[in-house]
Amino acid sequence: MRLILTTFMSLAMVAPLQAQNVDFVTDAKLCPLELIDRQEQGMSFDGQDFWEIEYHCALKEPLPVGNLGLEITHVSAGYCEEPGFVYPTVFVIRAFPEEPDVLRVYQGDTGEPTLYHACG
Repeated sequence: MRLILTTFMSLAMVAPLQAQNVDFVTDAKLCPLELIDRQEQGMSFDGQDFWEIEYHCALKEPLPVGNLGLEITHVSAGYCEEPGFVYPTVFVIRAFPEEPDVLRVYQGDTGEPTLYHACG
């Protein structure tokens, strides 16, 4: 019985839950707005794609966010594009139990994250 329980618990902890129906925005004041209005005034992130008017980035694989109350670090290859340009990039996404509704997204070599706030 112990072996079965341990195996089940291990699988449950590894199985990623996608950020479906959860939007993250660069400013929590954008949450009540329609999606298009959010993207005109800031960036939105749905767990795989970052959107702003005329700017888009995508992760190779969706962010596994099962419980945002846990500490997570997710590293993913991806790309960004804007009119006339597309370029590869790497994203590092961090979440901490102290701020369960905030994602820190690192991209490039600045060492400074962009903060994304969960809506809903």
